[in-house]
Amino acid sequence: MLGGSGRRLLSSSAIGYPWNGVYTTATDREVAEAFAAESRVSTSLGAMSRPPSRSQSDLEVRYLFGGAHLPESERPPKSAVEEATARLRSNQELTRLVTETLTPRGTLIIEGWSAGDRLKADDLLPMLGLLGPAQAHLFSASDLAHDPLLEAFVSSGQVVTYGETLESALTAIVDAGASKLPSGAGVAASQHVIPLGDGFVDVDIHSWNQIRRSARPIGLEVLTPPLLASDAARYQEFRNFIGATEGVPRWRGIAAAMNLTRDFEHQLLKLVHAELSERELPAPIIVAGQTATGKSVALASLAMELARSGDFAVLHQSRRTVRPSVDDIDMYSSWAEECGAKAVVMVWDGMLEPGEYESLSRQLHARGRKVLVVGSAYKTMSDSSEIVLAPAELSEGETSRLVALLSGFGIEVIAPKGAVDASFLAFLYRWLPETEHQLRSGLSKEMRFAERSIARLARQRGSDATSEQRVTAMQAALQDAGFALAELLPPDQSDAPIGELAFAERAPIQRVTTLVLVAGRHGIPVPIDLALRVLGREGFQSVRDALVSSDIIREIDDDSGDYFLSVRSQLEAELLAQNEIPIAVEAEVLAEAIQHVRVSEGFVGGADEVEFLVKLLERVGPTSDKARKYQRYFGDVAGALRSRRMTLGRAHPRLVLQESTLARDYVHWQQGVRDGSVEERVASLEYNRELLDEVLGSPATRGLIRLSLSVELASTLGAIIYEYAHSSQSETVQGLGSRLDDVLDAVLDARAVDPGNVYPVDVLAWATRDAVESGVLSPSERVDHLANAVATLESLDRSSLTEKQRAALDRRGVELNQLLKKDDAVWEYLSKLELNESPAATYFLAQFDAHEGPPGEAKALQRLRQVPVETRSDWRCAQLLIDLTWKEITGSRLLLGERVPLYLSPEALGRIAQLGIELGDADLPDGYRLTFVRAIGEFVAGHYVEAARLFREVNDLSQQLSKRIYTSYLLADSSGRPTTFTGRVELSDTRSGQVWVNELGTRVKFEPRLFNQTGEFARHQQPPPFYIGFKLSRGPVAEPRSVFRGTSRA
Repeated sequence: MLGGSGRRLLSSSAIGYPWNGVYTTATDREVAEAFAAESRVSTSLGAMSRPPSRSQSDLEVRYLFGGAHLPESERPPKSAVEEATARLRSNQELTRLVTETLTPRGTLIIEGWSAGDRLKADDLLPMLGLLGPAQAHLFSASDLAHDPLLEAFVSSGQVVTYGETLESALTAIVDAGASKLPSGAGVAASQHVIPLGDGFVDVDIHSWNQIRRSARPIGLEVLTPPLLASDAARYQEFRNFIGATEGVPRWRGIAAAMNLTRDFEHQLLKLVHAELSERELPAPIIVAGQTATGKSVALASLAMELARSGDFAVLHQSRRTVRPSVDDIDMYSSWAEECGAKAVVMVWDGMLEPGEYESLSRQLHARGRKVLVVGSAYKTMSDSSEIVLAPAELSEGETSRLVALLSGFGIEVIAPKGAVDASFLAFLYRWLPETEHQLRSGLSKEMRFAERSIARLARQRGSDATSEQRVTAMQAALQDAGFALAELLPPDQSDAPIGELAFAERAPIQRVTTLVLVAGRHGIPVPIDLALRVLGREGFQSVRDALVSSDIIREIDDDSGDYFLSVRSQLEAELLAQNEIPIAVEAEVLAEAIQHVRVSEGFVGGADEVEFLVKLLERVGPTSDKARKYQRYFGDVAGALRSRRMTLGRAHPRLVLQESTLARDYVHWQQGVRDGSVEERVASLEYNRELLDEVLGSPATRGLIRLSLSVELASTLGAIIYEYAHSSQSETVQGLGSRLDDVLDAVLDARAVDPGNVYPVDVLAWATRDAVESGVLSPSERVDHLANAVATLESLDRSSLTEKQRAALDRRGVELNQLLKKDDAVWEYLSKLELNESPAATYFLAQFDAHEGPPGEAKALQRLRQVPVETRSDWRCAQLLIDLTWKEITGSRLLLGERVPLYLSPEALGRIAQLGIELGDADLPDGYRLTFVRAIGEFVAGHYVEAARLFREVNDLSQQLSKRIYTSYLLADSSGRPTTFTGRVELSDTRSGQVWVNELGTRVKFEPRLFNQTGEFARHQQPPPFYIGFKLSRGPVAEPRSVFRGTSRA
C-alpha cells in the first residue's frame, strides 16, 4: 500500500518485486505506469470496482480515492459530498483487503504513509487491527514514532514499524544473498519461455496472462532442474517432493528425477505419440485409477517430457477450481501454430468425468485446433476416450525401482515380497525424518513395521477391492503400524466426540478442518476467500491456527495469485473424514458453502467460487459414483441452492442446473423409498420446470450451458411423465401428449446448440416409451410422438458416434419399433392414410418403404413428393426427403465420409433448388444439412455471392460439430474423378489465405502449409494445381491433389 508520497520512495527493487496487488492513496496515472513492465501489465481500478485478483502478472493497482485517468465514476472527488463518498468506498475496500483479499499468511507492506495522508490514521489503523500479529509492516515510519494510536498497535504486535524505506530493506536483503530480485522493474521475461522446434520462444505477456486463466504453459521455469549442492539438500528436496500437497504439480522434484516412473506411464506416452502422429484430430486420453496411484505425478511428468521435445506446445491445468476456457486455449493454440508447434497438448489433471474432457476436445476440434486433451479420472469407463489404467498396486518392477530410488537418498528399506499398494507413497512422507542427519541415525521401528503392514495390504484386500474397501484396509494397516491419524488434526478442545457434533457446534479450528476435509476427500481445494466467509470473523485466526498446528491443512496458490486451503493427501482426507465427518455433517458443510459462495458472472478476477461449488456438487451428485451415499440429502442441498438464489434475487445458470439435477434425483430417491405422494413429487418437478423455463428464456443463456439446461428440462419433463405413467391412476391422467411436445421442444433446443449430442435424443426416446406404455395416448397421438422420437434418432450423424453410442441408440430404436409393431390400433390408423394427411403417418409409411432398398427408396420419394406442401415441410418428412433426395443424386448418404467426389448435373441442381424452395421455411432440428446442400448447389451453379452467404450460415449452425473442419466433398466431373483447377494467390499468411480460381472466376480459401512445408506464398504466385472441396466450417477450399490420394472414399 502506497501513501501519497509512496511512489517517490520506490526504486527498481521495490517496483520489480512480484506483488499480488497494489493499493494507493495517490490519484495520478504514474503509480500504475511504474509497475507496468515487459512481462507484467498493470490494471488501474477504483475502490470496490470489482472483486480483487491476486495475479502477479496482471497486477491490479487500486486507487482508493479515485484516479484522474479512470472512468468518470471512479475519478477523485471534487466536493465535500464526493469526498465523503470516496472515503466510504476506500474504507469498504480496506475492509475487504484485511478480511478477504489478504490471506491469513499474507503480508501487508505500507510505504509513504504519514499522519497527514488522505487516508486518516483513524481509518487505517483499526483496519490493521483485524489482521493477525505481524501481518502489517509500516516503512519510513520515523516521523510516526510518537503517534499514540500507532504506538498502541505496535505494542500489541499488530503492526511492525521500520525507520528505513522499503527500497533500502529489499536492497539489503538482496545484498546479503537472502533473496534474488529482478534488477529492473517487472518480472524477468525469461519466465515465459517455452521450447519449440530447435530453439525457444518467448510468450508475450498478453498471451501469457490470458492463457494463465485456464492453464500453465510448460516452459523453462519448470523444466530447469533445481541446483542441489549437497546430499542434505537433495534429501530435503525429496522429502518436500513426496510431502507436497496432492494435486499440486511437483515440478522441481520431477525435473530432478525424484519421481517413481510407473509402468503405465510408458503406455501413456506411447499412446500420446500415436494420437499426435495421426492425421485425424486426436481423441482424449484419460488416466484412470483410485486415489493415491500416481496419476498427478504421471501427468506432470508427461507434460514435461512432451515440452522438452520441442515438437508440441504443452499446457497443464492442476486440480483447482477454474475450468479451462475454450477461448483461451484456442488463442494459445493459434499462437503456438504460428510459432511452429505441431500440435498442442492440454494436460488437465481435473479428476472429472470423461465427458468433461470429451466436451473440451470436441469444441476445440470444431474450431480446427489440433489439441490433444489428456485428463485424469477415478476408475471409470468411456465410450469415446482412450483409457489408461493406473493400478492400485505396484508391480514387481515398480517396487524394485522404488527401493532403488529410496536408496539413492540414503533411505534403506527391505524390498517387500509380493504386491505393494501404491498408496504407500502417499504416506512415506509421514515416516521420513525431517533431516538427513536424523535419517542417518536409523529409521524408526514404526517405519519398518509400516513397510511390512502396507506391503501386506494388497494381499489382504484382494485384487478386486472397491475404493472404500481399500481405504478401510489402509487405515487398518496404518493403525497396526502405530500411526495415529487423529494426530494429524489440530487438538480438539471439545469434550464431546467430534464425530457427534454438527458443523455449527464444532470449535472454530475444527470447522476449518471439517470444511477442508469435506472438499479434500473429493480432491478439491477450497478458495480461501470462501473459507473465511463460511467461518466468519473468527475464521481468520482459526485458519492461521490450523495451518500452524498441523500440516494436514495447507495453504496453496495456483501461480495466478489465487489461494486455496487444501489437504496434503486426498487419501489422508478420506481416512480422517470417515472417522470425523458423518454424511449429515458433510451435507451441512455443502449448505454452508452454498450460502457463502461468491456468485459472479464472467471473469472478474479471483478464484471462481461457482466453479468450486459446481465441481464439489458434481463429486457427490447424481452422476457421481458416490450418489447413493448422498442421495437422501439431495433435497436439502437443492433447498440450500434455492435459498441462495432467492437471496441473490437472480438465477445463475450453472447453479440452477445443479439445483434442478439434485431436486430431480431426490424425487427419484423418494420413488424408491415410497416417500411422499405422486402429487408432491410432481409439484417439486413442476417447480423445476418453471425455473428452467425462466432461465432458458433469458437471451444471456447460450452455448453449452443452454445445452445442459435444455437436456435437464427434457429430463425433468420426462420424470413428470414417468410419475404419471406409473401412478395407480395413470389411465385418468390428461395432458401427457402436451408434456411430450414440451420434451421435444427442449430436445430440439439442445440440438440447436450441439446437433451431434446423443443425450437429449435419448431423453426423448425413454420419455416417449414411458408415455406410450401408460396407455393414455390415443392412436394418433402415439403415432405422432413415436414419429418424433424415431425421426430424432434417425437424424443423428452416426458416423461421428462411437460403437457404444450407436449400440445404445439401436437399443432405443428397437424399443420404439417394438411398441409400434405390437400396437394394432396404430396400424389401423396408418392403414387409413388415404383418409388423412397426417405428417407422422406419412413419415412412418415413407420410412417403412425406404427400408426396402433402392426400389423402396424411390417409392418413399414418390410418396413424399405427392403429399401436400404442408405435410412435406413437417420436419420429420422434410428430413427424410432431404436424405433420400441426396442419396438419389449422389448414391450415398449426406455427409457420410470424407473428400467424396461430387458431380451435380443440371437436373440435380434443379432438385436441390426445389428442395430449398419447398423446405426453406421448415423448422428443421439440423438445419445446417439442408443449408449446406443448398450452398454447394449455388456454388456449382455459379451463384457465388449467394453461396458465400449460405456457407456463413452453415458455419454458424455447426459450431459444435467436430467433423465441420473436415472436407466433406470434392468437385468432380461426370465420371466421378475430382476436377483439377489452377489459379493464383491473392493473399497468404502461412496459416490461411485466398486463391483466385481461373476456371471459375472466383476466389476460395486455402491453407498454404498444405501446399508446401514453409507455407510461404507471394501475391500472384501460382500454387500447384488443386482440387476444390467443401467444408461445413469454411465452405469452398482449395486443396492439393496429393491430399485426395490417401483418403478413403465413402
